Amino acid sequence: MTRRRLLGLPLGVIAIAIVIAFALSMTGTQPAPVDNNGNALSDEKLRDMRDIAETEGVSYQAAVNNYGWHNDFAHTVSDIRTDSPGHFTAGGISGDTAAWIAFKGKVPSVASEHVGIFLEKYPNVRIEFLTNVGFTEAESKAALTAAHYAVMNSTDVTGVGSSFDFETRRIDITANVGTDDPPAPLIPGLKQDAEAAVTEATHAGMLDLISVEIVGVNSATGGEYQDDKH
Repeated sequence: MTRRRLLGLPLGVIAIAIVIAFALSMTGTQPAPVDNNGNALSDEKLRDMRDIAETEGVSYQAAVNNYGWHNDFAHTVSDIRTDSPGHFTAGGISGDTAAWIAFKGKVPSVASEHVGIFLEKYPNVRIEFLTNVGFTEAESKAALTAAHYAVMNSTDVTGVGSSFDFETRRIDITANVGTDDPPAPLIPGLKQDAEAAVTEATHAGMLDLISVEIVGVNSATGGEYQDDKH
């Protein structure tokens, strides 16, 4: 799962984001760029492609070949999420022509159908199915939210930043406890509260699938949630 980039719905306020910025200036009878499979791109994608090509220092056609399928893949993942919420876990891009989609258990037939439609248009893209992950996207969201607010509600904490990393299967929480050297029992106690909240919000086996890590600092930074008490 090296270099996989999460493409699921935002956990909290993060968004999965696949940003397509492709552009091209066309003059005379010069042929328009096409993707690896000969598919012509819309004027909107061609306009945006210039930014990607210039930023990365590649040709317009190279930008099309490497990124032209991203937006359609994002739509495919969104369709699978909508049609199979009890199965879908996450999805992401792992290379120029490689992507992945994860599921709680087996791949549902409707997901295979959506991917099949995508691959008809982009047969050069390899999509890996990750199966038997053990939890859905909805469950990971519920776990993150529960852990975040369990820590946030502590009287010893004034601010929290939290996020969930699918690759490490871990909820990371940064808690503002007003010191870089918190009392020894504080962080373990917060972790215990967060784990109890995860179990209550999901199921007893969730902590066998994901973990919770808490760091106490002088200020809360980063993450999907960023809350400060006033």
